[in-house]
Amino acid sequence: MNKSETFESFLNNPSALSLSLSLEELLINLILGTIMSLIIRYTYIYCTNTVSDKKTFANQFPLLLLITMFIITIVKSSLALSLGLVGALSIVRFRTAIKEPSELIYLFFCIGIGLGLGANQRFITIISFLFIISFIWLYFLITQKNQNKNQNILVTITTNGEKKLELETIIKLFEQYSNSVELIRFDETEENIEAHFNTTFDSIENLNLFRN
Repeated sequence: MNKSETFESFLNNPSALSLSLSLEELLINLILGTIMSLIIRYTYIYCTNTVSDKKTFANQFPLLLLITMFIITIVKSSLALSLGLVGALSIVRFRTAIKEPSELIYLFFCIGIGLGLGANQRFITIISFLFIISFIWLYFLITQKNQNKNQNILVTITTNGEKKLELETIIKLFEQYSNSVELIRFDETEENIEAHFNTTFDSIENLNLFRN
């Protein structure tokens, strides 16, 4: 067998890179992936402070994790399939904007778990998953414990048409009547402005003054 035939056999041989999964191992990985994705979903909904619809976004986590696992399970046993996957992904373009860092972090988390289970690295994946989830919850609990005693309020301001206000004007009003203000998200078009703020007020009176 010459070098060309040897290389072609290597490309077409599924066992050249790793052993294929048995049906039992595949089912175990699928069950583990489903459980982990649901835990990630609950953690994201409970521990993140985002202005988007958290439940709708988090509902995609199980599908993302399981599909990633399925793809890696298929392509990991063949170099030819792996190269084909690279070509296929170069065609795909994702147009959904990720506007908050926490969204991107949790997407990578799901993809990482899917990669680990798809490569059948079950022990490493479970240990890493437990460590990361524990860290997220511990950090969340510490942050909540040290949080300011004043009630945090999420304020969304939308202005349009002749009543369109500048961002500087809105922030000055916050500084006048509230204890603290943090700009979370800002969207602007020719017609309107939409801004999301995390702020605190000493009293209902100050909140009403700000509203007026």
